[in-house]
Amino acid sequence: MQIERPKIQLYKVRSFGDKFSDTFDFLKENSKLWLKGCLYLLLPLSLLQAFSLNYLTSIFSDMAVNEAVNIGDSLVVKLIISYVSYFIFILIGSILLAAFTYAMMRHYHENDERLRGVTLKDLKPKIIKAAKRSLIMGLTLGTIVLLLYAVFGLIVYLTEWWGILLLLVLLVVVAIVPLSLAYPIYIFEDNQTVFNSLRQSIRLTAHHFWAILGFLLVLNILANVIQGCFMLPWYIMFLVKALFVVSDNENPIVNSSIFSFALYLFAVIQTFGMYLSMSLNTIGLGYQYGSLAEEMDDVSVDEDIQRFEEMSAKSKEIDNFEDLV
Repeated sequence: MQIERPKIQLYKVRSFGDKFSDTFDFLKENSKLWLKGCLYLLLPLSLLQAFSLNYLTSIFSDMAVNEAVNIGDSLVVKLIISYVSYFIFILIGSILLAAFTYAMMRHYHENDERLRGVTLKDLKPKIIKAAKRSLIMGLTLGTIVLLLYAVFGLIVYLTEWWGILLLLVLLVVVAIVPLSLAYPIYIFEDNQTVFNSLRQSIRLTAHHFWAILGFLLVLNILANVIQGCFMLPWYIMFLVKALFVVSDNENPIVNSSIFSFALYLFAVIQTFGMYLSMSLNTIGLGYQYGSLAEEMDDVSVDEDIQRFEEMSAKSKEIDNFEDLV
C-alpha cells in the first residue's frame, strides 16, 4: 500500500532547503499533468520559435563570412527584426508557462483533492485568467525596463560616459530580487492591482534580499544545467555549421536538407527544454512568495477564518431552509 505524501501547503514558512524540496515534490507529484500542459501549450510555440532561433544564428553566420566593411544596412535590419521576433516568442512562452504553472499551483492549493483527476480542460478558466494577469504584469515590467534603458541611453548620448551602461546592468540585477515576487502575487491574489503587487513584492523581499538572491542563483544554476542538456545537440550542430560556412560557404553538407532539418529539430528540443527548465524558477518563486507571505502576513490564518465564515454561512442557509419546510 502506497503512503500518500502530505499536501504541499502554499502558505507555509519554509527554510532554504524546504523551498527546493517542495518545488521538486510538486513537479514529481503532478508530473503527468505538468508535462501534458507543456506539450499542449509550449511545444507548438517551440516549433515556431525554433525557426526564429535558426534564422537569428544564420544572420550571425552571414556576418562571420562577410568582412565588417561589407555588412550592409539590410543585414543589420534583419538582425534587429530577428532579435525582436525572438524576444516576442520568449515573452509569449514565459506568459504561457507562468499562467499554466500558477494555475496548477492555485488549483492544487484550493482543493483538498489536489490535482487528482484534473484535466487541462478543468484548468482552462484559471489558465486564461492567469494568462491575462501575467500579460499585464509582463507588459508593465517590460515598460519599466525599456524606460530605464531609454533614460540611461539618453545619458550616454549626452555625456558619452559608457560606464553608465555598467550601472544599468547592476541596477537591473539588483532590481530582480525586489520585483521577483510580483508575478505570483498578482496571479495568486485576485484583489491586487499591478502596482500594489509591485509594492508588496518590494515589501516582502526588503529584509530577505540575500536569502532570495541565493535561492534564485541556485535555482538558475540547476535550470541552466537542465537547459544545457537540451541545448547541447543543437549547439554542436550550430558549431559544425559555423565552421563549415566560414571555410566553405557552399559546403554541400551544411546546405543539405537533412542537415537543415536536423538543426531545426534540435532547435525545437532546445527551445522546449528551455521552457521545461524555466518551470523550476516559476514554481520556486511561487513557494518563495508563499513562505514570505505566511511569515509576514499570516495568510493561512486569514484563509482559515474566511473558510470558517463560508461554512457558517452555508450552515445558516441549511437551517433556514429546514425552518421553511
